[in-house]
Amino acid sequence: MYHELNVYGFAMDSAAQLPVVILKDAEGERTLPVWIQPLDAVALAAVLVSRSSASRSDLLTKLLGQLGYVLDCITVDDLQENLYTVNARFTGANEPMTVSVGMAEALGLSLRLKMPLRVAEGVLEKAATVEGGRIVTADGDETARYAELLERLNPSDLGKYPM
Repeated sequence: MYHELNVYGFAMDSAAQLPVVILKDAEGERTLPVWIQPLDAVALAAVLVSRSSASRSDLLTKLLGQLGYVLDCITVDDLQENLYTVNARFTGANEPMTVSVGMAEALGLSLRLKMPLRVAEGVLEKAATVEGGRIVTADGDETARYAELLERLNPSDLGKYPM
């Protein structure tokens, strides 16, 4: 079973020092945080800024249109070792086509085409979630607990180590 999630917002994970894209379903019941690289965040911000010019299209969109293909959906099918398996599914003149894409590319497509990501139930079960403003991993462990531990840690307690 798949759930449709849209880009809800962006945040900065202070512990990991990485941008986080927050995906939510229309009802607000399911939330999926997706950590991305800083350069990907800049590319997504560029998509948001240029969103007003809907008449513009990129080379891929034009090429697929000439070949008679249309993007049907973007699916997030699996999550293994913090890597998402994401596919763009096309329909068109010939047989349907599936192309493996990166999560940042999928997020960009979702924003550009105003298309939700279809996220598999299994991915939501494996992934971290946002509960009460805190990020909780699939095993119930709160990452904020580690951040607090590191903030309270005194370097002198660790002793001296030669470099």
